[in-house]
Amino acid sequence: MLSNDEYSKVVVTYAYELFLSVLAKRTGGPVINPPPLPSSLDSEMHEDCGRCVEMLVWALFRPLRLAWDVELYIEQLTPAQTGTNERLEHEILRRFPTILPNGAAHITTQPATVIDSMGRIVAWVVPGVLSEERMADITKGAQILEREIKRGHPTGRNPAAGWRSDPSFYKEAEETQPVSPGVFNMSPAWYESGHEYDMRAVPTTTPF
Repeated sequence: MLSNDEYSKVVVTYAYELFLSVLAKRTGGPVINPPPLPSSLDSEMHEDCGRCVEMLVWALFRPLRLAWDVELYIEQLTPAQTGTNERLEHEILRRFPTILPNGAAHITTQPATVIDSMGRIVAWVVPGVLSEERMADITKGAQILEREIKRGHPTGRNPAAGWRSDPSFYKEAEETQPVSPGVFNMSPAWYESGHEYDMRAVPTTTPF
């Protein structure tokens, strides 16, 4: 029986090797045979990995270019850049305009990468990367946390609280069913930065 950490490494390694194989095939490069399916992965996870890889490769071939350098953008950000200071936000938007067309709600409905003026990938757009079954599982999980999520729903503008709890970023409850709007921060992506040393942690050099 694999631990969560061991299972994660198996999934990541398999998906990474599959990605290299599919990318080589699409680009006409040297043939890289697809990796064998690990015995610890069930058919659902196998399909999820395949779907993810296909979307990422497709996205690589559809770059959407920003007109500015993301490094210059980062240099302009300060601790005061909370996302709730309208004057600062207006100035940042003036210097680094959005890639969205006027009035558009989203960039694209197809997989794509957003790259800066130097060719760096700053965002992946991968709609449809999650299967219907996986999204249903996520919804069920969110419903289990319903009480905590609703408790974190912002009721008034509080600039000191930062952008995470700014009401302007939340839809009305009737627009988000079957899950209520709110915030419940478990910080799963901060695991390594929150632990000085842990033998069980996935190393930062883990591929993909």
